[in-house]
Amino acid sequence: MFRLLALIALSFSSLLTSGCLAAQSFTSARTLEQGKTEVTVVAAAGFPNVETGYGGYAHLPAPSLGAQVRHGATEHLELGVTLGQQGLGGQLKFALLRSESPQAGASLSVAPAAILNPMALGQAGARLLFSGELPLLLGIHLGGGHELTLAPLARWTYGAGGSFVSAGGTLGVALRLSDIFVLTPEVGVMVPVMGEHPFDYRHSESVLGSVVPSFGLGMTWGR
Repeated sequence: MFRLLALIALSFSSLLTSGCLAAQSFTSARTLEQGKTEVTVVAAAGFPNVETGYGGYAHLPAPSLGAQVRHGATEHLELGVTLGQQGLGGQLKFALLRSESPQAGASLSVAPAAILNPMALGQAGARLLFSGELPLLLGIHLGGGHELTLAPLARWTYGAGGSFVSAGGTLGVALRLSDIFVLTPEVGVMVPVMGEHPFDYRHSESVLGSVVPSFGLGMTWGR
């Protein structure tokens, strides 16, 4: 048990200093109505493949908690702020295609974001951690306020280990349980594609060593 807890702590510390590859979004592809605001509480975990210290590697959970606040500036522009263990971030969401109603049809938007993580400065030898990402959100409205959302994304990260580019995406289902509450389970996957990332083990025998799966749960009020 002690060994497992130590490995989990090691993987989480590494995430702070080098950049988490977990892919999560927890938001609708449809921009909010003008003047509307929503608050989302997020519990998520990525599973980077970290070195165990015994000559092997293992996918270990690296939990993350956070919150998001989003506001509809116009019907086609949404402003967002995120705060959590991965840092403080800002996001814009531009509607490329917006369904007339959240009850049917499809929506498509692009949501560039930037995240700054000052927590990484507390780690030995760490430099300021910064990441920028560009997700494309495709939402299929299923009726009843439910939505299936696919979000491919690319991310650039700068941290203690240098800079790197990763790519992947998420698949989530927004389940509207009441007029003011939405529950969103989401799964994702990311993989480094350029640069030196500490969780990139493409030199290992298994190509799965480079893949970082993740899952999470978003709880949204006010949508």
